[in-house]
Amino acid sequence: VFFFFQAEDGIRDVERSRGLGDVYKRQIVNGQEKINLLVLKGSSYEMGKAYGLLLGKEIKESTSGMINYYKDFTYYYLKLFLPYSTAHFVTDLLFHLLNYSLDLTWLLTRAYTPERFFDEIRGISEGASIPYKDFLRLSLFHEVQYVFDYVCLTFSFIMGSGSLVGAWGKATADGNGVFMRGYDWGMDNPMSKYPVIVVYHSTEEGSIPFADIGYIGIIGTITAINAKGLALGMKPWPAISTEGVKTRWAGKPWHFTLRDIAQFTYKMDDAVKSLKETIRTTSMHVGIMTNDSKTYKGIRYSAEKLSVYDDMNYPQSDEKHPLIAGVNYVDKTYQPSTDDCLGSLLKTNQGKINAEFMYKQLAPLHKSGDCQMIVFDMGKQDMYFAFNTFTPKTAAYNKPLYHMSFDKLFKELTAQHQLNLIELFLSLIHISEPTRPLYISYAVFCLKKKKH
Repeated sequence: VFFFFQAEDGIRDVERSRGLGDVYKRQIVNGQEKINLLVLKGSSYEMGKAYGLLLGKEIKESTSGMINYYKDFTYYYLKLFLPYSTAHFVTDLLFHLLNYSLDLTWLLTRAYTPERFFDEIRGISEGASIPYKDFLRLSLFHEVQYVFDYVCLTFSFIMGSGSLVGAWGKATADGNGVFMRGYDWGMDNPMSKYPVIVVYHSTEEGSIPFADIGYIGIIGTITAINAKGLALGMKPWPAISTEGVKTRWAGKPWHFTLRDIAQFTYKMDDAVKSLKETIRTTSMHVGIMTNDSKTYKGIRYSAEKLSVYDDMNYPQSDEKHPLIAGVNYVDKTYQPSTDDCLGSLLKTNQGKINAEFMYKQLAPLHKSGDCQMIVFDMGKQDMYFAFNTFTPKTAAYNKPLYHMSFDKLFKELTAQHQLNLIELFLSLIHISEPTRPLYISYAVFCLKKKKH
């Protein structure tokens, strides 16, 4: 039996939706703000096909907007020192070469990338009616930065910046772990108009239900949490930094690497081991917190080296970045840090740190998380989150936050099959502070009712 609820763009064709497993799409609509929540279940291809069918229009708008944005960005700076016609020519040439670079990136990373990613990309391209090669290129757009590093061209703006803060044990108010992840990508980026939380229930052996928190059209992880209590986030470590980090052309793309950690590990040792054993291409800061270890690790890696840091062994220890028992952090600036804001706030509040402190004080005062601000309360497996609004431009760290219990969501979807589904979803999300009315529209597709 199939149940369908009408969405904004009408009821989907039953025949097109059939066979895609359990798929739900809904939107949180608050004024002009829309946050998509997508719950997928099935094989990689099935989940990808469902993703493409449900969000095909948004995928096309998001990805084309991103390319045009970077094109305009490049032209704007080129015309500062080149004639307009020459700036246009060079911009077109660069983005023509970008396609070859993306194809080269695929050739160099193909052997290191698990087939599940290509299956999902193929499913999305079919569901969204986007040529497979085009969407494959788009899926490697963030990885291509590291090819350009080798030819002395840097598009650091592609990656953005961010902050990662983990606190645990005696540093927190209740002894449980709290993890803040601020993502600074620039509020002018049109992709920031398309935030999405995708909950994956893969049928692949060994998979753990997990949620990617990111943007429509980006396959792979920038922020994630899984049902067994592992949360992670990333911050770029640019190859233009003074420390001369190393990258390589051939290896596993960083966003696929992080997603596999979210999908297949929940122990700290296993997550670190997975990173160590991966043929890495990039330079990256990664923050990982697990309920299994009840701690947080800050990891800094390049293609050649990987270092794991706790609260007492981070290489910078000065007035800009004091070492604090039970806390590990990197701020939004290039490392080593030149900003004492984050360190001073954390040191002053040691022993009192909780989720509310992080989203009410830490992120706004440090001004980190202009596009995405997320706090994981690991003891409760709660997530507090906000995305920026595009019009009017408002940073995520300056907005009221939504609260979502991933623990409840994961357990409901893996236990008795979707009883009281609508009541469950309507109870998932509310604005935590301050409280204000919230209108929710929802759409459910391809929900199969089990026969008992």
